[in-house]
Amino acid sequence: MGKKVTEVDLAAKEKELDDRFSRIETFQKDFESKGLEVLSGNGGPTIHTRSRVGSYEQKILSSFGCKGFNELLMVNSCDQKFNHVSYESKSAVQNLKEAYDIGRWIAQMFHDQPLDGERRVAQVKNIFGSYYGKNVLEPLVKAFDSTVAGTGGNWVPTGMSNQFIAEFELEKKVATMFRELPMPTNPWELPTQGGRTTARKIAEGATISGSNFTTGKITFTATKLGEYYPIPTELDEDSAPAILALARTEIVEAQIRAREEIILNGDTTATHMDNDTAGLGADVAQKVQIGLRKKALVNSATITASSAVSKTVLDNMRNAMGKFSNNPRDMAYFFGPTGYNQAVTIDEVTTVEKYGPSATIHTGALAQYRGVPIITSEAVREDVAATGVNTLAGPNTTGVAYLTNVKRFYAGIRRPIQTRIAMSEPDDDLWKLASYQRWDFQGHVQSATEVSTVLAIDLTV
Repeated sequence: MGKKVTEVDLAAKEKELDDRFSRIETFQKDFESKGLEVLSGNGGPTIHTRSRVGSYEQKILSSFGCKGFNELLMVNSCDQKFNHVSYESKSAVQNLKEAYDIGRWIAQMFHDQPLDGERRVAQVKNIFGSYYGKNVLEPLVKAFDSTVAGTGGNWVPTGMSNQFIAEFELEKKVATMFRELPMPTNPWELPTQGGRTTARKIAEGATISGSNFTTGKITFTATKLGEYYPIPTELDEDSAPAILALARTEIVEAQIRAREEIILNGDTTATHMDNDTAGLGADVAQKVQIGLRKKALVNSATITASSAVSKTVLDNMRNAMGKFSNNPRDMAYFFGPTGYNQAVTIDEVTTVEKYGPSATIHTGALAQYRGVPIITSEAVREDVAATGVNTLAGPNTTGVAYLTNVKRFYAGIRRPIQTRIAMSEPDDDLWKLASYQRWDFQGHVQSATEVSTVLAIDLTV
């Protein structure tokens, strides 16, 4: 005879079952609140994220037209086509990419994972094996609707080749004002159309006469730019994330500074136009391509201010461009810090308080004049002679400012900005965190009939 079951026993069993159901319900609600569901499989439970309509991460994915984490990694959020996306969403993507990079480097430095190649990001299998990977990266990956098997330790990124793009620093705006064109080959030619024509009368049954269109081309030849940050091998896994985040910021900023210097101050002549640059090595960014200041000077497209930035100076710059300044949405003023401070005192300048969602914190455009954005860059020289260049004789106490039709110039991208970590020479006992890009800046040839960039010189700063 078995033991007699009493009412007390039944009540205890009932309470135990109720407790179990309660724990299961709590567990399920907890997963649902995070947008997760548990699906059974032959290999054990697998955690998948569900599409959470209306969630913050899902809105970011939708903003950039991505289905999941892997696609988001390959998006350059600072591309002009994403100008409508909020600063907060772009910052979230930047933080996500930084976390991915740091997780990959920790796995490579401390867990013997394969290093990135010259043109390919390595597939790091235990990217979530470290404390950082488990507690920082993995929650972000799950939040952005990516499938993670088990604890995520065997997750392998897919589609990560030479398309991987590190983020621009969002506050730097000069380079992002110009349309980027992927270069399928190097060099690469962009066909252009010159001249304009008007339809002509054709007699009945007659043949149309030849067109007076002219054609041309813009040739892009990419230059490879690189920088690295030395990291001592004495780092441990716990201290590495902070140092790696700092180093990553530095080497990406270095690439963006190079772009701004090239766009604004580039000159490829045997002796650089600026005296203080001429004596530098041939590998400095200012010597690898021709920038807007050189183009304007060669084309004699200059306005002599002999004063601080004023309404008259800004209007004269625009008048000098003729038809190329008709549409303010195609234009941009570029000022140095002092020039900007002078510009915003002009009554007609719309400043941050009146700029609404396009204010400084969101776009890097600090103000606008007659609908044309004013962009500030430290690369705009404010230590040049009245001629617009830095000279030996001096005095180099004046500044310059630019007005450019940004639709007439292009950035050719042969290889987007990439970052990777590599072991230095054995006797150095260092890691090197390096960044690379292959890039060119070109535009329509400046002439009497093509004045799409103008330079204001002799600005009192």
